[in-house]
Amino acid sequence: MKHYVERRAADGALDRAAARPRMIDEYLPKVEEWVERSQGKVRADIAHEKLVALDYTGSERTTRSPTSPDITGAVKRAPGRAR
Repeated sequence: MKHYVERRAADGALDRAAARPRMIDEYLPKVEEWVERSQGKVRADIAHEKLVALDYTGSERTTRSPTSPDITGAVKRAPGRAR
């Protein structure tokens, strides 16, 4: 515990796991372009179909994260409001 207290006092950073490369990293610029052009309305399943056409071999689940509103900064709608 002393180790963590000293580290946090010194520079505020604690030990973290190294970031690992993800399968989608190579395709992120394209996904970000689609999200930007659609103003955050691109659906993950549609983005995944487009990525598969570009020889992407990852799962649809890995496509959801980069297209989610939390990551893209898209405006969230009020609960219960129709699109």
